Amino acid sequence: FTDLLLHDMGPAFADGLEDGSAHSSEWRTAPLIGLRFVNSFLHDSRAPSVEAAIVLHGGEGSEAKGSVEAFQHLSSADRAALLEYVNAL
Repeated sequence: FTDLLLHDMGPAFADGLEDGSAHSSEWRTAPLIGLRFVNSFLHDSRAPSVEAAIVLHGGEGSEAKGSVEAFQHLSSADRAALLEYVNAL
């Protein structure tokens, strides 16, 4: 459950470091398998839940902004079902 690609997450995620060809705001998608054993999320653990991590990906300049908006427009039932699935991985 990862594409192993680098994604530009915008300046809100920039850590001031570059790693090889990855710029400061670029992050490699982390695998989702085993997520049920994790209790803090994102590279710096600033998100206390999967939902918070999703929302934090919606900052200006983030490639994920459209995906975050789509998540936020889901019905409550669909959002809950998606979160239940992801939290069970």
